[in-house]
Amino acid sequence: MYELFNFIYYKISTIIKALLANMTPRAFLPQTEPSPNDGQLSLLLNFEN
Repeated sequence: MYELFNFIYYKISTIIKALLANMTPRAFLPQTEPSPNDGQLSLLLNFEN
């Protein structure tokens, strides 16, 4: 039972990670200059700077 729970949790987490990776707010933000360290976290940082 514990292995089944771990398997389901792993599958759901990978699906959520894939959805979050595809749903970055880049399309909804004003166009910002791309930075060399552009990543998931620096999208909002670039928007604020």
